[in-house]
Amino acid sequence: MRNNKTFLLAALIAASLGVAVPAGQANAATASGQTKFTVALQPVLVLDYYQEIDLTVDSAALTTLAGTSANLAAKQAITATASGTALTADAALKTTAAGLKGVSLTLDNVWSVRSILAKSSTTTVNIGLGASSSGSTATLTASTDNSSTIGLSNPGTTSSVPQGGTGFASPVYGNVTMTMDLSNAKTADTYSGGNIYITATST
Repeated sequence: MRNNKTFLLAALIAASLGVAVPAGQANAATASGQTKFTVALQPVLVLDYYQEIDLTVDSAALTTLAGTSANLAAKQAITATASGTALTADAALKTTAAGLKGVSLTLDNVWSVRSILAKSSTTTVNIGLGASSSGSTATLTASTDNSSTIGLSNPGTTSSVPQGGTGFASPVYGNVTMTMDLSNAKTADTYSGGNIYITATST
């Protein structure tokens, strides 16, 4: 009842002054304020990679690796010798054997890095072979012939990650490099038994 009397009194005063008072104005109120808002992102490094890579070296690539003997004559003139009713002739072919101990191999786009890091952070990627991330050699063995092997060594990468974070929307892709020893590979088969380790570290 007191509120109604107060409103009527205010209305009478406003009317005497020629001011209109909207209905309910006497009970209205407004308050506002400001809240400071911050977001802290913790550092994170994401490494994407395949769980398995199956490399096929086809016949054309192997033929190129084998090469042809240098200075091999296109035509050879030979003379036969007789022994009883048999003839023998020696063409004396000299083949330059391809040792293939140091075949360089580059596997592109094997890994990628995404990160949110401090602006001054540095990210490095290291490659290992064999039984651990620090290993430098591995041996692959043919599935049907234990005497036929492929040696792997000198693991590394020629790719680098820029300083600071990359952001999750901008991955940096990288390669893996190594040296293959095909000098003891004799069997057309699938060779297995080695692992590639990829380690990304930010400091």
